[in-house]
Amino acid sequence: MAQKTDLYSILTSYVVKHNNPYIETEPFIRLLEHHAVKNAAEYPEWGKWIRDTSKKFHSELNHLAEEGKCELLSDSPNGGSGPGDGIYMSGYILDLLREHYRIIDNNVENPFPGEDSLGFLVPDSQIIQLGAMSDLTAFIDDPPDPVPPIARISFPEDTVTALVLTNLIPGRLMESCMLKIRNYLRDYGNKDYIQNKLASQLMGKESALRDMLNRIILRPIDCCNTIAEGSDFPYLFWAHFCVFVRNDFKKKKEKTVNDTAVIQAVIITEAMNIFYKNKASKAKEKELAYRCLEQNLSRPPYIYTLEQIIGFKNPRGALLLGQYSREELAGQIKRLTNKSKEDKLPDLLVLAGPGNERFFIMKKKMLLLSTRLVIEAKDKIKRAITKHWLNTLKNYQSEPAMEDDNDFEKALSAYTEKISPVLGCLLEDPKFQLVYDEMEQSQQIPPSSKIFIKGSMIPFSSLYLISRRDVLENVRLTLPFWYSLPVFVAIAAFFKKFKAKPNINPV
Repeated sequence: MAQKTDLYSILTSYVVKHNNPYIETEPFIRLLEHHAVKNAAEYPEWGKWIRDTSKKFHSELNHLAEEGKCELLSDSPNGGSGPGDGIYMSGYILDLLREHYRIIDNNVENPFPGEDSLGFLVPDSQIIQLGAMSDLTAFIDDPPDPVPPIARISFPEDTVTALVLTNLIPGRLMESCMLKIRNYLRDYGNKDYIQNKLASQLMGKESALRDMLNRIILRPIDCCNTIAEGSDFPYLFWAHFCVFVRNDFKKKKEKTVNDTAVIQAVIITEAMNIFYKNKASKAKEKELAYRCLEQNLSRPPYIYTLEQIIGFKNPRGALLLGQYSREELAGQIKRLTNKSKEDKLPDLLVLAGPGNERFFIMKKKMLLLSTRLVIEAKDKIKRAITKHWLNTLKNYQSEPAMEDDNDFEKALSAYTEKISPVLGCLLEDPKFQLVYDEMEQSQQIPPSSKIFIKGSMIPFSSLYLISRRDVLENVRLTLPFWYSLPVFVAIAAFFKKFKAKPNINPV
């Protein structure tokens, strides 16, 4: 036993000596007590285990179990009965697997470690079962929570299962596969044989085929990266290579351990090759969808709500939301609305619209949108103010906006908010002037599209090309001539006010 007298060191020393992570409780307590009596004279620290050995043992054991350093089994590994009859030292097998995958160069001729080769089973609480051709890639894409420390990988062929630490999937597992495949090509002398067989299936790509086989021999770990990239030729190569090798081994009636190692490596590689190709294809589709998203944002009417963005379609009429999720859409919008590294405004801007509704607009389209909104609004505003002033004068009344330019500007601002709320919000948003300044630095803005001059917004009357005097004069020209006689208007207004019925509340 260990010279250290804490229980964990004693247990660890015991399982290493017996090469088994399982310990039967009662025999171990008797052995511990015997060892304490034998060594207490030479090593006084062992004296604490001489008396009340069972009580002290179970007390410390419970603490170790709570810390996750061991697991208490309801049954003895050798068939005993009763609670707490068995102990499983989880760290032992983790260390074994960690060491195996650390020195993978020394294990290329052997299959992956499994419970058959280790000589013991792993408790269900410590393991997750993964099929090499299905569950393995699903685990990479969406691991469970919490993740068990060990995976047991099963294979479609009648080959032994493999154990691997889940935190080594896929990186170290794939590297180990590449080394086993290199060993198959190099030490089996199969490189030329494989090249000749695959050449007919990859016609016109003989040079790339030869380079790929040489890469496996010379730089096998680099092949993991080419698989993960999901590029076209590496995918084609591994698809043909893996199927060919598997079919070739099916012809053998008896398989050696070296054969099993190659079959395991090829099956895992085939699954990973398909997984990463599908992942690359989906990423490409998603990238195209994001590009289509930006194209839609750059089309009229240039300003969109989130619900409208969710309903965007591609040129074929299919919803873009099917190519990315709502969460991914939210992430893409967040990226587009974040400031650039040059500390410029982001490509996509958020505008607080009427009723605090959020609108999204591409920065490069903001000036075009504002120009379009001004053109659409100015005739409506001119008609509205003309109609209002006509009714006002017909009633022999007046208002400050007819006589004062400042009041006229206030009236135009109010009409803007009522007739074109989006334009009103746009003109009030500080970001709009910043965008205008950026545009002015990078391109020539036509005089007809100018909204700001020297950092200040031009008057509404200049923006809409509406003159207070012209509007008032045109309104007066449509009325009978006596509306232009001040004395007559004053008398008419007096009698109109005099004849107005009083507002009498009934008793």
